[in-house]
Amino acid sequence: MLHIEFFNNFTHKYKREEVVRKPNLWWQFNSKPGWLDNDVCKQMVKDIDDSEVISDYVIISPIFGSISPMQLSGGVIMLAIIYNTDNICDFTACGDDCVPWLIKLGTLKDVYVTCNYIPHFPLDGFELYANGTFCKTRLEVLDVFRITHWNFTEYMKQFNEDIDHE
Repeated sequence: MLHIEFFNNFTHKYKREEVVRKPNLWWQFNSKPGWLDNDVCKQMVKDIDDSEVISDYVIISPIFGSISPMQLSGGVIMLAIIYNTDNICDFTACGDDCVPWLIKLGTLKDVYVTCNYIPHFPLDGFELYANGTFCKTRLEVLDVFRITHWNFTEYMKQFNEDIDHE
């Protein structure tokens, strides 16, 4: 199950040192052989960075040619960290293109992430805990974010953007 903790400058459930915040730096010093060379991570790299994992050390990018894992996007690296460890990760480092994979990883294992923005979740069809509240729709997640941040203006802006996209 996916557990997401929205935070601001005043409230934090986790200590700063408990959370992986800089995926590329963390990956450089902590990754293990085999972390990218599995079907799940290969598909993540393909979907998000449009690249192909040849081995743990070689990725083929249609733009850059042969690259190392350190040259993958921070979002893909963060998702690989989430998949391969039980660490708490800061999803703020990821873009909205990573949201479908975050939801999928939450169906495969217990995933704990923090975030200081509202990821663009689908309108429904997913399950997660946001700040301890069970949510199955984007509006429920938005409501939790609004309560967390005490900022009705930001909530209404996001709510109106969602309504405009439907």
